[in-house]
Amino acid sequence: MNNKSLRSGFTFIELIIALAILAVLSVVIIPGTFRYLKQSKITKTETTLGTLRTAISSYYASVGKYPTSLTDLIRKPADVPLKKWVDKFLDLDD
Repeated sequence: MNNKSLRSGFTFIELIIALAILAVLSVVIIPGTFRYLKQSKITKTETTLGTLRTAISSYYASVGKYPTSLTDLIRKPADVPLKKWVDKFLDLDD
């Protein structure tokens, strides 16, 4: 029997080539993934700011002044008449 036919497994060159292919793929994929994650954080922040802008505008339209803190958007401040208060201007459950 031939010695080559009894040996099984990968040669050193085959392993080096496989590692090189994996390295090239990771260089291509990882930066794109981080770019996507960064963009998703930016989009989430823009959405949150838009929600706050809407809540503050609604508060101003109902009460006639801007809130002194973000808590004013959730709980009725003592100096706001009940007839001007809408349940909540900002819902934190979302």
